[in-house]
Amino acid sequence: MELRNDRRRLPRNSRRVLSAKGDVGGMGWAEEYWLSKSPDHREWVLWISWYDHDADCLAHSHAGSCPRAGLDRRAAALYLVGTHWERRRDLWDAHAPRASSGELLSHDDIEAMVESIWPRPRRSA
Repeated sequence: MELRNDRRRLPRNSRRVLSAKGDVGGMGWAEEYWLSKSPDHREWVLWISWYDHDADCLAHSHAGSCPRAGLDRRAAALYLVGTHWERRRDLWDAHAPRASSGELLSHDDIEAMVESIWPRPRRSA
């Protein structure tokens, strides 16, 4: 999935989910994940923000969405970030991102999600 800078501001109802950093092929990256409601309030929308060095500005991109029915913000954040990271797992070459908590997910939430996508090798007894 290629992220594109859509040059829009994040919606006012956005809440920071988490910050993540990583390294792919010797190139470091840093992103912030945000969750908002869609304009019609029917969906949760995941946004990614990063610093676009070429354009010398903060960039944002839509990264996914899901219906709001039956999902609170935390559950939607776990689902959408987890789905996004699973799609990017091969691109990130089996290296889990280093993530820090935001407004919606705790450190334990993030660690459990990382472990489910990038399981640690089990030690033999």
